[in-house]
Amino acid sequence: MGYINKGTPFTIIGEDKDNKGSKWYKVRLANGTTAWIRGSIVQVIKQNVQVNTVNTMGSRQHETLIGKITTYAANLRVRPSPDSNAMGYINKGTPFTIIGEDKDNKGSKWYKVRLGNGNTAWIRGSIVTVTKHITTIKPAVDKRDSDHVRAYTGRASVYLKNGKPEKAIDDCDKSIMLNPRYTRAYNYRGLSYMNLGNYKKSIEDFNKVKELEPKNVAVYINRGFAYTEVEDFQKAKEDLDYAISLEPKNEFAYSNRGRLYVRSGDFQKAIKDYERALLINPRFAIAHAGKGVVYAVLKDYQKALKDLTVAIDLDPKNSDAMYSRGTVYLNMGDEEKALENYKVAARLGDKDARDYLRMRDISWDENKN
Repeated sequence: MGYINKGTPFTIIGEDKDNKGSKWYKVRLANGTTAWIRGSIVQVIKQNVQVNTVNTMGSRQHETLIGKITTYAANLRVRPSPDSNAMGYINKGTPFTIIGEDKDNKGSKWYKVRLGNGNTAWIRGSIVTVTKHITTIKPAVDKRDSDHVRAYTGRASVYLKNGKPEKAIDDCDKSIMLNPRYTRAYNYRGLSYMNLGNYKKSIEDFNKVKELEPKNVAVYINRGFAYTEVEDFQKAKEDLDYAISLEPKNEFAYSNRGRLYVRSGDFQKAIKDYERALLINPRFAIAHAGKGVVYAVLKDYQKALKDLTVAIDLDPKNSDAMYSRGTVYLNMGDEEKALENYKVAARLGDKDARDYLRMRDISWDENKN
């Protein structure tokens, strides 16, 4: 498709190997044309010392390498070689921008630099100290990006509700790439990780939400739940207490604190928090189920059945409540009702119910409604 003369620069945009293992570079020429050139005849000069990155706060960081010489003075060379013609000199303490690097025929490093007057030259690398200079700019989010952010996050919420947390995480990742300050994406990703049992990752995402929105009630409720699951009860209580101070009529905050008290063995406080949640929302199935579990632990089986049955009536797909009611029946000696509940819980995907039925070699009939 043509040829290129020695000394003509081009941009390397990719590389590959042929069937003999030889390297080839994919290049873009000055006229925009792309082509492949055998790697063994190419001298690569690095020009990537100025970098644009996006930090976690959504800012763009421009990183430049600034150099100064360590000797009293140094020659400025036309090419990266001590045999090259000198084009002037530079004094110690005078800063310059490093825009590239290369090696001479003895393997010594040389820096290509831009001086204060705009001229470029080469300086021997062994006499240069390098420091990074970072400039931060916070650009506005493009409207099209903003639309995509909301679309990805909206679809993530649907995936999460439909039991597809991996896909939800993938969409949240895309949303965060477009807008690293979009807290809803971090929150959904944290909930998705929590759904997968990866509480460490979920806490990291909730920490980010807290950093961006310190008064976000939901993040304290969600992070409190995650801390409870990793048995960091002190941090869980701090989060849930703070959530309640921000929003005293939030049933989820009381319910999650009730769960915390169950896990830490303070059952009477757990009952009180579940009851507070139910005062706010009497049809809150999670609180009924939680209170039923506490009564089951306390062996007050009649109260346990009452609350668990209400929870199931309000939310027939609550597999935890169904399994817990089965366990209550089993403890009461009613094996028939226990197995009925375990089978329903197993069909809803409850792992404990399935494990129990497998141990008993009992089928739960996946297709039964």
